[in-house]
Amino acid sequence: VSEKIILKATTGYLLLGISFSLMINLVNNADPTAFNFENSLDENPVDYLYYGFVTMSTLGYGDLLPLKTHSRSLALLITVCGQLYLAFVVALIIGKFSSSYKRKD
Repeated sequence: VSEKIILKATTGYLLLGISFSLMINLVNNADPTAFNFENSLDENPVDYLYYGFVTMSTLGYGDLLPLKTHSRSLALLITVCGQLYLAFVVALIIGKFSSSYKRKD
């Protein structure tokens, strides 16, 4: 496993988070009551990134919340995809590492 593979996996995770943040922005623009972003001090694009990554990592501070059924469904999709991404990438990296380690023996 090289640094390049780790960097690609990290980049993929960041791109997934940014993509979800854009989806959150679209949902919030279509329905401003879908999330409680208006309760935050200043609604800006950082709110979307923050909410996307906090949800994707299943950290969930709870300061920004989905309020409608469609926004809750999106939050669930983000959570599942974030965890599946991490599980698959870690499994692939461990698989590559163990196969290269076995070849050295």
